[in-house]
Amino acid sequence: LLPSTRRLDFIDDVIDIKTRNVVLEFPSLIPRYYRGAVSQLAYFGTAMTNAVPAGLLVAVLDTINVEPFLLSSMGPVGSDYGGVNQKGWLFKTDTEAQRAEVINFLENEVPDRHYVVFMTVQRTENDSYFPEEWAQDSVNLGTNIYQILESQGANMIRSLETSGPLPYSRIYQKGNPDFLGIESIGNPSQFDENTAGIGGNWIEGSLYSTPIGPAKNWDQLTWDYSFFDPTYDKIHLNLYAITADGTDSLIQEQINATQFPLTDIDATRYPNLRLEYFARDEIQKTAASLDQWRVLYEGLPEAALNPAGYFTITGDSIFRGEPMEVQLAVENIGIYDMDSLLVRFTLRDEANQEWTFNERYAPLLKGDSLHTALRISTEELRGSYTLLVDVNPDEDQPELTQINNVGILSFYVRDDEKNPLLDVTFDGVRIMDGDLVSASPMINIGLLDENPYLEISDTSLFELLLVHPDGLEEVLSFEDERITFYPSSGGNRNLASVEFRPNFTIDGVYSLYVAAADASGNASGNVNYVVSTQNYGYDYKVSFEVITKSMISNVLNYPNPFSNATRFVYTLTGSEPPAFFKIQILTVSGRIVREITQLELGPMRIGTHKTDFVWDGTDQFGDPLANGVYLYRIVAQKADGTNYEMYETGADAYFRKGFGKLVILR
Repeated sequence: LLPSTRRLDFIDDVIDIKTRNVVLEFPSLIPRYYRGAVSQLAYFGTAMTNAVPAGLLVAVLDTINVEPFLLSSMGPVGSDYGGVNQKGWLFKTDTEAQRAEVINFLENEVPDRHYVVFMTVQRTENDSYFPEEWAQDSVNLGTNIYQILESQGANMIRSLETSGPLPYSRIYQKGNPDFLGIESIGNPSQFDENTAGIGGNWIEGSLYSTPIGPAKNWDQLTWDYSFFDPTYDKIHLNLYAITADGTDSLIQEQINATQFPLTDIDATRYPNLRLEYFARDEIQKTAASLDQWRVLYEGLPEAALNPAGYFTITGDSIFRGEPMEVQLAVENIGIYDMDSLLVRFTLRDEANQEWTFNERYAPLLKGDSLHTALRISTEELRGSYTLLVDVNPDEDQPELTQINNVGILSFYVRDDEKNPLLDVTFDGVRIMDGDLVSASPMINIGLLDENPYLEISDTSLFELLLVHPDGLEEVLSFEDERITFYPSSGGNRNLASVEFRPNFTIDGVYSLYVAAADASGNASGNVNYVVSTQNYGYDYKVSFEVITKSMISNVLNYPNPFSNATRFVYTLTGSEPPAFFKIQILTVSGRIVREITQLELGPMRIGTHKTDFVWDGTDQFGDPLANGVYLYRIVAQKADGTNYEMYETGADAYFRKGFGKLVILR
């Protein structure tokens, strides 16, 4: 395209002709010449050894395309000994008559202004083309090879008369002394490479369109041209069809009509087309210009991921068990409606294992958008993952392009490596090892995990063992009617619990062992308690004492003496608290100044406990009692009205006939 006129023109460029001369040593050292990067002539085999062991190679190149060509046949000497595209003549120069043939060829057979490649040829260094005899040919022939080449600008060739046969190369244009060409004498054992640039002027050319389409249906081709002279110009269009895999084939050549129907072309088989404009002018060497070419067709829709329109993801780092959710907008940015849209999600782990999820959505109309959505359970996942979103995968329906259909997301699933928290209570209280408990306690075993997504919902995560006072080891089953399992209810608090409601009938010390783990398999403790008859350990152990008979100990106040606050410590056995209980405060003379009722004291629990109630040292009317010594006693009765038996403790030495002493100091 000429910038000034925007007309098409044939290329006027420079073509490199390179000589590479050397004494033949097959197969590595082979003399030849090149047009561009194409080897036009290589001398080896019978052509070299049998026909011309030493002599000359002469090739003639035209002035238009700088192509080598073959003139009339000249018998065994001067014949074309090359293969396809290997053009040149080999001449022997042993005798004056053979050299006369070379002189005649150069002077009379080679047209003026044509380019000549002239190279010496030797099979071995001992094979001679006899340059020392060329000068004397002018006596009988009137000229010699030296003079012929010197008339065409050669300066070095006559040195061969004294040096003897060496690899000589010359490129010149006949009748044009201004063309410098090349001239070189090389080493017999090394390549002597030289390049000459020759201008070429073409008489024909082609112009190709980019691929057209893809199309749903093909309609019509129209084109127009200018600067066309029917006397000299030849022009036409060629039509190529391109399959989905990119293979193209010529389906219509030499289209001259400026309107050409395309409706017979199957767009499903050939979704793309390509046009070629061809022009030729052998005389004026000017190209007719292509003004326009146009292909009419029904195109394809175009879907594209549009994260700027809408995009949400749970996070790039999530808990194991936390649902992985991603939503992403897909928009039809084309001018054609799409059918129901298939979206493929591919999840890939670090070992390149893949899981595929396909989701089909409603038709996506032009200019409209939809939100793709995927929710993945991560309970079985851990580590790094890549999620690939592919809209309209494998061209589920024809589409303009798929370069904007794929999105890649990365996220990390954090494994649960923390121990869950185990909490064991007896009637709502955390006991110390060896504490006294109720004969019918409500034992609650709670397990709390920080990961709210892997719910503790399976009884297999718990193991319970009860060792009786006689050494019997009882593995507790969840089918036991005394045991109730409450799985995690979900939400942000992943807490499960086990309620164990035994009814102990034997006095003595029991031991409870608990093993528990979260849904990830993390044990609740780092210390294992091994039971004598078991080969496995437990995470938690507590020993407790049971006294089945209902008794109550003397009650101590603490601190004693006190000024304005004291509590009462008691020990209660059996399985039920007293139906009636009160503490009486008396003067040393026996007058009751204060009664603390069961309602004030609050619930009483089996075992040794300190009351929640705090007595401030006031009388029945709320007035502070005077400093001094006071007596106190308890009144405890069962539901049938009988009094509780006394439970002996080390504190009994401080009581006389059921009365204790307390001192108020203000």
